[in-house]
Amino acid sequence: MIYYAAALLSPVLLSISSIIGSYFTNNLFKKPANVVFFTNITTLIFTLPLIYIIGKPSVPEKPVIFAMSIIALTTIFHLILWYSVLKKADTSISVAMTALGRITLPIFAWIIVGEKLQPIQYIGFGIILLPSIFLNLDIKKMTINVAFWLMLLVSVIISLQTILRKFSVINTDFITSFFWTILLTNLICLTMLFLPSARRDIADDFPVFKKKIPLFILNDWFLTFGGLASLFALSQLPALIVSSVGSTRAIFTLFFGFILLKIFKDKSKEDFSRGSVIKKLLSFAFIILGIYLVLGGWKL
Repeated sequence: MIYYAAALLSPVLLSISSIIGSYFTNNLFKKPANVVFFTNITTLIFTLPLIYIIGKPSVPEKPVIFAMSIIALTTIFHLILWYSVLKKADTSISVAMTALGRITLPIFAWIIVGEKLQPIQYIGFGIILLPSIFLNLDIKKMTINVAFWLMLLVSVIISLQTILRKFSVINTDFITSFFWTILLTNLICLTMLFLPSARRDIADDFPVFKKKIPLFILNDWFLTFGGLASLFALSQLPALIVSSVGSTRAIFTLFFGFILLKIFKDKSKEDFSRGSVIKKLLSFAFIILGIYLVLGGWKL
């Protein structure tokens, strides 16, 4: 039961981080790459040393290091795309769209770690994907917005990362897997400083980062413990189940976004008009149904 609780805790924490990230990219920084850089710098300075002291991570074997390196490389790329999407769509819709590429997750899970589930669980997984299309479909024009296609790429990358994280955590432990993946991601992120244009952009935005360091640290805590909870769950549960439970992140994002709207007024990028909320809640109901099937509720 504790692993299911961890799987649910992860989207709760990550949903708050998504809202803060939306605030960063829509109110503080023009370039998504700068948000990625300053977020990683915060982790490197304030969080990673603490994880090392508390967790005492070991040195992984070469195949695991290779998997972690792929995760690190793709993380920088998908985060830049992710923050770009946050400029184009409501935060809760952006989060819901992470389910898009998860259609590839069962394939990755079967090829890389040999996971197989019941047919009805795969059907439930498919139901979880439907809201991503519904939320981004312009019924009048019968077209899908640009954010949909960006998130399709992002979510495919996330699906691959989920399986690689599963591979790394079953071959080490969740603290070691988390520490080395984050360390490699940060080291790769630092290479942005070798690009003159990126270095100038980072220098221009540094005063904003310096002023908002407490908020960056808070966001990093949500990211860190959300990621740790997910890895802890992955150490014992199938990746498809952890990923499906993670789909509740869109629901929590809408809920916390409403609360923050009351606090910060125009600081939250979320459409809370009646029609929009009804559309989102209907879509999220499909997500809950899909999760019910994936978790085996049909057996009860």
